[in-house]
Amino acid sequence: MDAAQALTVVRSLANGVDPESGEVFPPESAYQRPQVVRALYEAASAQVRSLYEETDPVSAHDRANRLGIDYLIVGVPEQRAYPQIREVLRSRVDLFREAFHRGDVSIFYVER
Repeated sequence: MDAAQALTVVRSLANGVDPESGEVFPPESAYQRPQVVRALYEAASAQVRSLYEETDPVSAHDRANRLGIDYLIVGVPEQRAYPQIREVLRSRVDLFREAFHRGDVSIFYVER
């Protein structure tokens, strides 16, 4: 199982859905408990946060591909939390193409 598949499974569980059958877990399931849902979302979010923390564009690109990420959004919250990210992505247009920019928001396409 690669990182993208693992992230898909964690997201499914966090949404209260069995990743194999697609069925919603019953209300009494552990996967429907608020603390478990928060923990699963935190685990999934940590993977994505690690991408935004990158200072090397090649490493960021590799991580985005491993996670199956097609687009990265950089707005005010991301720029405040990760001040380097916009310039990291812009530094390698062969890896990240700025598909949209307006005001404080940029959307970068992750080249394959």
